[in-house]
Amino acid sequence: MTAIEIIESVVIGVAAISLLAYVLINGIKNKWFGKILATIEEAIKEAEKLYPESGSGDKKKDYVIKKIEDKCNELGIPYALLKTVICKAIDKIVANYNVIAK
Repeated sequence: MTAIEIIESVVIGVAAISLLAYVLINGIKNKWFGKILATIEEAIKEAEKLYPESGSGDKKKDYVIKKIEDKCNELGIPYALLKTVICKAIDKIVANYNVIAK
């Protein structure tokens, strides 16, 4: 690697870390995580009422994801950066709910 490539890599790395720190600090300061989790739980309950038939898990998940995306846009949260974490949170909450419901 040349000196210019090393400098570019360092600048990109610092920018990525800065963006991550900004999102985390704002998330903690503005209580985004609690709001997102509350919205996930509320949207899951709504989806259960809208799609009560068995085998409609994909419709329910799409409904919940749409609600979360709307909430993120409302709060100014970068949804694209958190999509994977949000999907995992949804799956975990649904799995826990299914264990309790059975």
